[in-house]
Amino acid sequence: KTMSENEDDVGVRLSAAMVNERCLDESVVRRGVADEIASAAFELRQLFLDRMGVGEIDSLELYNEATHLYLQHNLIREVENLDFLPKLRVLALQGNRITKLRGFSRLRSLLLLDVSDNAIEEISDDDIERLPRGLRVLNLKGNPIASRMDDKAEDGGPSLVEKLVKHLPDLKTLNGVDLDKQDKSEEQNDDDDSESKAEPVRTQMADVARFVENGADITHASKSLRSKRDAIIERSRARKLEFASTVKRSSSSVSFTELAQSE
Repeated sequence: KTMSENEDDVGVRLSAAMVNERCLDESVVRRGVADEIASAAFELRQLFLDRMGVGEIDSLELYNEATHLYLQHNLIREVENLDFLPKLRVLALQGNRITKLRGFSRLRSLLLLDVSDNAIEEISDDDIERLPRGLRVLNLKGNPIASRMDDKAEDGGPSLVEKLVKHLPDLKTLNGVDLDKQDKSEEQNDDDDSESKAEPVRTQMADVARFVENGADITHASKSLRSKRDAIIERSRARKLEFASTVKRSSSSVSFTELAQSE
């Protein structure tokens, strides 16, 4: 099955049969032994369900050991029924029809979320508060909201970028921009004589690409979102020093590639 180009096509509801046919060994599916299929489904770590004409996410209860879920280029309008995937680390949803940044609150292990090229026009404070706080990579490029993320609120309040950075303390890459590199550049310009010379933990987008090789097709990061980003420039020196201290304590953290290869 492939995704229809018809805008009126609502797609199909994802079923266990569809998942098994795409992700399990053909011989297991062909034998049709229920216990054998259930056991094999439980062992799956990566679910490649892209370009299947899926309009509704469902029937993922058997796959609760999965760490990577690829649903890009389908017909999904709403993110739902992911509560059964507590170990999910990578979620690819680019190229769908999603209108709200919702449905992720129970995914506490999530590190990478790609919802680029969808139809998200607004992101509320509540939507931000419900995002998993451990997110390291978030991609919203290609959504209507993307061009306004740096804009201040009408009442002069913080921009969407500032709100996201505040709520997601581990965020390293936003819409392809390496926030650590941006921070380091600004700290050198503003505080040339700073005593803190801690090297930031860098999340290389090449590692992110390795997450999704062999057909995962996550949008590769561009080198910059904008030439200037008021939200990052205005972050206080106190926060930067706090971040540098955190980096020291986590200097032995595993890379994204190691995380992808674990388990």
